[in-house]
Amino acid sequence: MRLKVFWVIFTDTFTPAAVFAYKDRLKAEQKATELTAATGTTHFVQIVKRVVPE
Repeated sequence: MRLKVFWVIFTDTFTPAAVFAYKDRLKAEQKATELTAATGTTHFVQIVKRVVPE
């Protein structure tokens, strides 16, 4: 089993809205800010570990 780390943008109801590679944290934060401004609901970035098939 192998784990990989991602940045995931969640809505205020904890629904995933977008996934970014670990190295793209700034892009994820910018996208979350854009989504919050466009929709009027809160979006935030959180780190998530996922199982990746080998």
